[in-house]
Amino acid sequence: MSKPRAPSPPNPAQTAAAQTASNVQTATANSYLGNTNQSTPWGNVSYDVTGTGPGGVPRWTQTTTLSPNQQQINSIGEQNSIGLGNLAGQGINTAQGVLGTQWNQGRFDGNAATGGRLDLAGALGDYGGDVEARTRELAQRGLGEAFDRSEESLRSRLANQGINAGTDAFGAEMQSFNKGKGDAYANAELMARNQALADRQQQVSEITGERGINWGEALQQYGLNDQADFNARSRPLNEITALNSGSQLYYQPTTPGQPNQYNIAGTDVAGITQNGYANQMAGYQANLAQRNALLGGLGQLGAAAITASDRRLKRNAEYLGEDERGNRLWSYNYIWDAPNVPRRIGVMADEVDPRIRVMTSSGFYAVDYAQL
Repeated sequence: MSKPRAPSPPNPAQTAAAQTASNVQTATANSYLGNTNQSTPWGNVSYDVTGTGPGGVPRWTQTTTLSPNQQQINSIGEQNSIGLGNLAGQGINTAQGVLGTQWNQGRFDGNAATGGRLDLAGALGDYGGDVEARTRELAQRGLGEAFDRSEESLRSRLANQGINAGTDAFGAEMQSFNKGKGDAYANAELMARNQALADRQQQVSEITGERGINWGEALQQYGLNDQADFNARSRPLNEITALNSGSQLYYQPTTPGQPNQYNIAGTDVAGITQNGYANQMAGYQANLAQRNALLGGLGQLGAAAITASDRRLKRNAEYLGEDERGNRLWSYNYIWDAPNVPRRIGVMADEVDPRIRVMTSSGFYAVDYAQL
């Protein structure tokens, strides 16, 4: 079996040149597909090759021809634009007068809107005096009179019980009474403080709310006045700018639309070439591995009487007939035989008695001819 020959690697320069040529062909085809002549009610657009660029790439020229009506519209629009520009030039003096007047933007006066700095003490009075007044009010509601009556009743009850002033029992009763009396006055003062604080917070909320409303109304009015002043200044300038540019009055004629764009994907010549070489190399390596395995297995056949007779190792096989023992004989060459090697005569391993057939380590059958 002759040794397989490794494939030659692709030439980088030839591969690059082939890839460039393919890219140029693809780009040229795409240009022909995309540059489609058009005929519309508004005019015509034509594409013509007027030369070539580097690498023979065609150079295109686009020509747009308007219809008579569109051409007339375009001419009228240009004349209008010129007339408006002349009119704007005549209004330059007006623009200079507007620009020559300094614009003094008004300032927002927050103090005037809210009435100045917030003076809670001046607006609500003294908090401590308010608490004292409320405590006095609670006392006047009968808290003192009630304790006077309770104390008189307590003294009478103690006297009836034989507990006189100056005794320990009398002192303990009065101490407990005075403690309850002090607690009552303390709770009354606490209630007065809480009520005074709640009233003051309500008054503060009302004052700040009113100041916020005044602030918002004044700020809104300031914005309206400022916008009005700005509009009065900018309106003449906008009119002159529009006349000068004609952007608001110039009629733009409708132009023909663009055709659908087609795109042919480029051919990856370099990748195809490299993949082909890789496939050839893989086939070469597979054939080389098969040859090595075959030669290694045949080298282990042993005695000369045991001969490789696997049908897969033979080529050009022709059936000759049977010998006197009934064995089918064939004329063939081994797949590794050179063209000038004489044809061989023997049997096929798959047609003989399995007892005289041997499987080699390479996966091919051999036959012991001594037992045929």
